[in-house]
Amino acid sequence: MDVKTYQLRAPFSPAPATVSASPGKIRDQRVRQCSTERAALVSMFSSLRMTPTTPSTLSLAPKKRRSQPAPLMGVGPDDLVYQRSPTLRVCFPVQGGVEKAMGRPHKDYEYFHQPAEVNFWLPLTEVYEGNTLHSESAPGRKDFHPFTSSYGRCFRFWGNQAWHYCVPNTTPTTRVSLDFRVVAKDRFNHEFKDLNGNEGRFRIGEFYRRSSDKL
Repeated sequence: MDVKTYQLRAPFSPAPATVSASPGKIRDQRVRQCSTERAALVSMFSSLRMTPTTPSTLSLAPKKRRSQPAPLMGVGPDDLVYQRSPTLRVCFPVQGGVEKAMGRPHKDYEYFHQPAEVNFWLPLTEVYEGNTLHSESAPGRKDFHPFTSSYGRCFRFWGNQAWHYCVPNTTPTTRVSLDFRVVAKDRFNHEFKDLNGNEGRFRIGEFYRRSSDKL
């Protein structure tokens, strides 16, 4: 599975945060900004997660949420298992001359996720150079490249098997992003065991939710 990008239509446009204060103050500013728009963010993700495999044609109107098919996963809108709460990530610019990347190069399989998962990465700010995610285009290609985009695009990639990582954010821009995982329901392995032979940590009803479930 190659990396794909999709244009989104979102109901709000957060502005990039620039370095003008200490990391703590920058974090507080970002939290206050996000808080003022939390209703719009929740509304957007509620719509997005109902049709996570068709972000290029998303409609944010509630009455149309269930009318979209899920062609990129090869299933219908009621045949998905998705991460019920998105992961929010904030990548601050380098401070005090200490260049440290967020996390390390990895595949999600190393963190107990099953191979059928497909990743969707939704930056809420402009992403470029050092403030973005880097990935190989497909497992084993080792053609690492940064995901670059203006605000309003979503990236799909097989993060379970493709190596990906961040580099120290040497840009003046704080990157804010959401990411979540989706599995075709008929490919979800209820008996999945991780690298250590332990039962899967991520279960339906806890980490995952069925798209057919009522909200």
